[in-house]
Amino acid sequence: MKFFIALTTLLISILFFVAPGAAAVTQDHELDVFLQQLQAASEKTSSYTTQFSQEKHLAMLARPVLFSGQLSLVRPDKLRWQFLNPIPSTLIFNGDKGIRCDAEGESASFTLASDPVMKIVSEQLWSWLGGDYQKLAAQYQLDKEDKATLVVSFKSEQPIADFLSRVRIRFDEENLQPIMIEIDEKGGDFTRIIFTESRLNETLADTLFNKCELDD
Repeated sequence: MKFFIALTTLLISILFFVAPGAAAVTQDHELDVFLQQLQAASEKTSSYTTQFSQEKHLAMLARPVLFSGQLSLVRPDKLRWQFLNPIPSTLIFNGDKGIRCDAEGESASFTLASDPVMKIVSEQLWSWLGGDYQKLAAQYQLDKEDKATLVVSFKSEQPIADFLSRVRIRFDEENLQPIMIEIDEKGGDFTRIIFTESRLNETLADTLFNKCELDD
């Protein structure tokens, strides 16, 4: 299960700190209106599935490290984060339980109560994907760019500021779902996740959230 150590680290580094709604309360009227629009769009979305490509840009490497996969979720508590390439793996959350699945066919079930690392990952995934913008609005500083891009920056007293400089989240202008997330690290490295072929409010099979292997 060594791969899941890397997977967990990756998820925490990318998702633990990335929440489209994690924005400071601001007097800027345009930003406030935009946050309300994001909140309203989120509340209308019961399920969400999308393909993603992920680029990890490291200063020590000439080319980025590339990943691709699929994300599926049903609010409020079912989520499947599946890497398809280069190494298949899947992380599933279903209520207070979950499953880790690796490329060798090994799987391990867990509960959030007994696995503190997975509890953190779950909480932060839902902070990002749950869409409760108003609840998280007091945590971070936020600026609005262009028509539908938020820039999240971090207060110096927050531990995250030692590692990340900012996060940019670009939304689709029509459905206000995220289409790109870019995470800038202090040392100059950055990660970019691009979401494509997103589908909203479809009926998703229960098997997505209770088994690793899926029938063709």
